[in-house]
Amino acid sequence: MKRKEQLAPLSREHHQSLVLAKKCIDISRSNDMALITAQCKQIVQKFDEIWESHFAVEEQTLFKLAASYNEQLQRLCDDLTKQHQLLREMKQQMQQGNYNSLETFGIILKTHTRTEERELFPQVERFFNQDDLNEVLRVSNENNNRN
Repeated sequence: MKRKEQLAPLSREHHQSLVLAKKCIDISRSNDMALITAQCKQIVQKFDEIWESHFAVEEQTLFKLAASYNEQLQRLCDDLTKQHQLLREMKQQMQQGNYNSLETFGIILKTHTRTEERELFPQVERFFNQDDLNEVLRVSNENNNRN
């Protein structure tokens, strides 16, 4: 889907999230504990660098700015923030050696990412002004330059 240039970096990261989500679901359903363990360890290792960074950009820009546009958009962002927190908690569980949530992690990540692409981004493109969109890109670029 064609996105405004300011949202393109986040949208590309969404593709990466969907690839991970499918992999988590498929590996979990294989019931191969060695693969499940390895995937969970990889999530723990990469989470802060990739997904936490992505979540931070969304929370600091899109979700924060949404409140000034309309209540429906704000409620959607509140729900998405809760999903970010749930994914963070699941990563913590994996970090502590609990690998039972890999499939659920994948399902939530898939649903979450699709919601952002299909519901949030079209509204952002519709309502956000050029300055707001430029701020999203600026923060996204800053975050990517740190990693």
